[in-house]
Amino acid sequence: MLLDKLHKKHLWLLAVLSGILLSLAWPERGWPGLAFIALIPLFAVDYYVMKRSDDFSRGAMVLYSYVSFLVFNLLTTWWVINSTVVGAILAFVLNSLFMSLVYGLFFIVKRRLFTEKAGYFSLALFWVGYEYLHMHWSLSWSWLVFGNVFASKPQWVQWYEFTGTFGGSFWVIFSNALAFAILLELLEKHKNIRPLILHSTLWILLIAGPLIYSYNIYENWVEKGAKAEVVIVQPNVDPYNEQYDVPPEILISNFLHLADSLTGDSTALVVGPESALPRKMWENRLQRYPVIDSIRQFIAEHPSTSVLLGASTRFRAPEGAKPEVGARRFIDNPHAFYYAYNTALMFSSSMPVQIYHKSILVPGVEQMPFPKLMKPLEKLAINLGGTTGTLGISKTQNVFETPDGKIKVAPVICYESIYGGFVGNFVRNGANLIAIITNDGWWGNTSGYRQHFDYARLRAIEYRRDVVRSANTGKSAFFNQRGDAFQTTKYWKKDVIKRQVSLSDELTYYAQKGDYLAHTSLFVVSLLLLIFISMSLRKRTY
Repeated sequence: MLLDKLHKKHLWLLAVLSGILLSLAWPERGWPGLAFIALIPLFAVDYYVMKRSDDFSRGAMVLYSYVSFLVFNLLTTWWVINSTVVGAILAFVLNSLFMSLVYGLFFIVKRRLFTEKAGYFSLALFWVGYEYLHMHWSLSWSWLVFGNVFASKPQWVQWYEFTGTFGGSFWVIFSNALAFAILLELLEKHKNIRPLILHSTLWILLIAGPLIYSYNIYENWVEKGAKAEVVIVQPNVDPYNEQYDVPPEILISNFLHLADSLTGDSTALVVGPESALPRKMWENRLQRYPVIDSIRQFIAEHPSTSVLLGASTRFRAPEGAKPEVGARRFIDNPHAFYYAYNTALMFSSSMPVQIYHKSILVPGVEQMPFPKLMKPLEKLAINLGGTTGTLGISKTQNVFETPDGKIKVAPVICYESIYGGFVGNFVRNGANLIAIITNDGWWGNTSGYRQHFDYARLRAIEYRRDVVRSANTGKSAFFNQRGDAFQTTKYWKKDVIKRQVSLSDELTYYAQKGDYLAHTSLFVVSLLLLIFISMSLRKRTY
């Protein structure tokens, strides 16, 4: 068998190859079809180590898989270094480590509980469980969820309305496991070719079935819901210079001038980007700021129009309140404290200002992981949105409404848009439109902002909601309910676009059930670990 002729030096090359293939599959320049075979080289390393376990240390697969995932992280998210060198290095090192530890745990359990070929399918359970847990702690960096690999091909994954991106992660791993089983049968050269034919047929069906089903949905999809006219503004402010050097009054004047060029009597909503108002405004005194007066004047001229945009705000805590995570004490009054927020605001003619605070914060940028332990390092946080240090958050995903109640919009701020399950909280709270407001200029003209753009397609499919995306420096666009992008703006260019959007109130299966695939995976993995521990203890007893 060919695998028997490998040397240890070949194992490192195979590990690197898996990382390269995963990266080449990733949006927006890769071809996602490579994801169906990208793990095969790593599985080959796994198989070799398992067969010769006496020649390797217990942590060998952690090391080999670490190489795979480090290459994957570096080649796919290298652009993070444009905004923070230290943060990027930590992201590469830690994210790769977490992935390799999960793979190492899978390897140990698989070897004890499963047959050679069947065990590789169980990786889907371990991996989806890991992806879910990784989304729900202080070091979350969920950019590389395997299901995101199909973001540039919405025609392939229309069935995400039933499974979310975790369904894509299962699809990727199952396809690789079955392809590896086929490879082993080819290399073993058994006289009985029935298993080879069976597995090859299943592999084709496993890939072709979801594709055919998805294309059928895509071709026959009809947009649902009432219509409303929305204007998206892309002000194109340099986040490293203009955003903090140019007076906010000029910034908002330029923004409103762009908006006014397309806003008419039928325009229901104008959407601007994250940190369109960079000044640190006190929320209980918004009426005192000239920039707010300018927005109010714009609305007075367009009374049927609401304006949604991002801002940096602060809120003074009531006297006697117990400080929560993100609380900051006043220098001149250590007994009083306040919170800083990355905020979405919506202004309407006959309603109070609606406020939402970003709830999923970027580690090391908007929050220090494990804040009670890391509080002394908070001043090292970099600025990628307008306010530094650990921020406060909204505990609920409240939905903004226009005065007539027609538009109920989810104000999703930047990084939050890569968390499909989180966005579902807005949808279950009544949102019939998703607005992503972001500032991607920190990464420069790289694949970073383009990947982020494509991820918006997945949110549209998962919840069958139109998505309006306003980015400070591009790309901005409208997305329909099947993930198609319209009127996509160019990077580093001032622009304003207008389109009729659909407002659907129907809940998809995924919206109703949430991350049930992840919950099931965690439950089954817990059972597998209990069985593994029980068998290990029993073996020691005897």
